[in-house]
Amino acid sequence: MVFLDELVGLTVTLRGTAADAHRGAVVRGDADWVVYVEGLADWGTTAGRPVEVTGLLVETPLAPEPEVRDGAVSHGAAGTRHVLRGATWRLA
Repeated sequence: MVFLDELVGLTVTLRGTAADAHRGAVVRGDADWVVYVEGLADWGTTAGRPVEVTGLLVETPLAPEPEVRDGAVSHGAAGTRHVLRGATWRLA
């Protein structure tokens, strides 16, 4: 999301819904954005509830980039994701 890209490198507070994703806990916003919470595997009983999360917003690779060798493509994923580092959170 464009507004998130402008905030990379800053400490931010985001309000959204706690949700669990394949690669860990996320905050989902009403404006169709998703930010991962580093170090939090899942939200447990908080999933589905409104939360306010504060942390350093960074952009990280989704996974190792796929490689092509002799016509074979390795597993991986192109692209990046937004992550909150050193996050603290509370119910909103």
